[in-house]
Amino acid sequence: MTNELWITYRVLSYLVKHPLAKDTLAGIAQWWILKEHINQSVEKVSAALDLLVSKELVITKENLGQEKHYKINKEKLGEIKRVLTEMEGIKPELTF
Repeated sequence: MTNELWITYRVLSYLVKHPLAKDTLAGIAQWWILKEHINQSVEKVSAALDLLVSKELVITKENLGQEKHYKINKEKLGEIKRVLTEMEGIKPELTF
C-alpha cells in the first residue's frame, strides 16, 4: 500500500470511528494520522522487545515507580551481531 493510499485509509477509518470529528490539515496530520501511527508503532516495538527479552538478547531493569528500561545483554553481543548479519538482507515494508 502506498503512503498516500495508507493515509487516505487512515483518514476515512478515523472518520468512521469518530463521525463528529473535524479538524484542520495540521490537526488531522498530527492527531489523526501521526497519533495512530505512533500507537501502532508502540505495539510493534513492544512485541519486538518481548521477543528480544525472551531470547535474552535484551535485558530489562525495573525500578519501583518507573517504567521498564531495556538494554543490550553484553554477554550475548556475539549472538546479536550474528542475528544482525542474518537480517541485513531483509527489507521490511514501510507503511508510513
